[in-house]
Amino acid sequence: MKKYFVIFLILSVYHSFAQEKAYFSVLFNDATPLGNFKSTNSINNSGFASGGSAIDLSFNYNIHKHFGFASMLREQITSFNSNGFAKTYAIDSIGTNNTYSYSGNMGGSYINVNLMGGAYYLIPFGKSEKFSIEARAMIGIQNSYRPDVSIQNNPPFSQYVFANPRIVLGERQISYSHANALAFSYLVGLGCRYNLTHKVSLFVRVDYNASNPSFKHITGTEVYTDHSGYNHTYASVQNYSIKMRSLNIGFGFGLRLFGKKEKIEKV
Repeated sequence: MKKYFVIFLILSVYHSFAQEKAYFSVLFNDATPLGNFKSTNSINNSGFASGGSAIDLSFNYNIHKHFGFASMLREQITSFNSNGFAKTYAIDSIGTNNTYSYSGNMGGSYINVNLMGGAYYLIPFGKSEKFSIEARAMIGIQNSYRPDVSIQNNPPFSQYVFANPRIVLGERQISYSHANALAFSYLVGLGCRYNLTHKVSLFVRVDYNASNPSFKHITGTEVYTDHSGYNHTYASVQNYSIKMRSLNIGFGFGLRLFGKKEKIEKV
């Protein structure tokens, strides 16, 4: 996150001196995962993401009264549904009529960092033009972190095994290592801006953010105890591709930087 913030800050300062009218805004978002990112249907294709939050640092500067360029740095943290993963793992492994009972350990959260640039279009209302509607579209890169995942069976544990259908086993633990992925991302959104003063504005924004990261070299480890008391360990290396889709609703404030005071007409 730190290196992205430094890059973003350098670009923001440069553009601030290059333009007389510029806005810097901070928004706090409620992030809702969508589609496969939220799904718990499959170990290989689902993201098992639940609710999350995000913070946006945005920098806009005008090239026209209604049009300008936009840049944004976003960090989004989305919880991983480890219990949903455990339940789906049991079904995928044996089937719906199995005797597995798994629970998930708290393995962490997805962390997505976006660095994006694009354009916005502003539609002001009223003579004073204090209230505006803003549409924007952006593209960029997303660095995604997938957390460690660890699940274990809830004893007593039993499994159907060929001729001896009720061999009772001991503890069984399955874990997957964390991974990072870099991918293209895009965003489209709509928002409102209300100018409290010449310098300070309030923002409300809704946007749709999408990316398709591919996580590589995830190490899977399975440890279990058989009916004789011996421990067995199996390891594998896997790749996962997840379609990350999120709907973000944000509230925040903005500051006008280095701008000349505009005349505000009375309604």
